[in-house]
Amino acid sequence: MQENKLPLADNEIEINEETIKIKPVKLKYIIDGFYGSYVLLKKMGLIKLFSYSDGKLLLDKFLISVFDNEQNIIDKFCEELNEIKMKELIDIVQKVNELEDEEDSKNV
Repeated sequence: MQENKLPLADNEIEINEETIKIKPVKLKYIIDGFYGSYVLLKKMGLIKLFSYSDGKLLLDKFLISVFDNEQNIIDKFCEELNEIKMKELIDIVQKVNELEDEEDSKNV
């Protein structure tokens, strides 16, 4: 018998058939440079980011911030990571943290 799955909430992402809730980023991660990593990933994307020597470091900082340093969730996410999944995560993080696109803030 097929199980009916509920649609994901705006703050949820599916990782290896497990639903993970994305919470707002804590201040300690914002101070540590979360926003810079977020902007670079949003503008450049995952593949282009890895063309730079510190691309992996920036991705790690971003994932640590988003998943509050829960290494088991970060590892699961990285196993399934691709450009599409990263864009999905970035969109959720933007909504949850009420981040504006730079284009939106320029028109104020």
